[in-house]
Amino acid sequence: MAALHSVEFCQQMVSEYQHALSKVLLGQSYSINGRALTRVNHNEILEGLKYWNDELAKAKAAEGGDVGTIRCRRVIIHG
Repeated sequence: MAALHSVEFCQQMVSEYQHALSKVLLGQSYSINGRALTRVNHNEILEGLKYWNDELAKAKAAEGGDVGTIRCRRVIIHG
């Protein structure tokens, strides 16, 4: 399967999503006079982080990098 993005771009996106997640965890929402405001959706960031981690794995596989998969070829000797 061909990767749509480069390894470098995917790594950058993973880094940005990790940074966003850490910022959200520090202060996702607050309330004033009984009204709550949520700045971002934690689940959306997690979904984006998973997406970019998957894309990174695809990009590494397309470049022949190690992504932790085992490949095996069967050899049958005739004769």
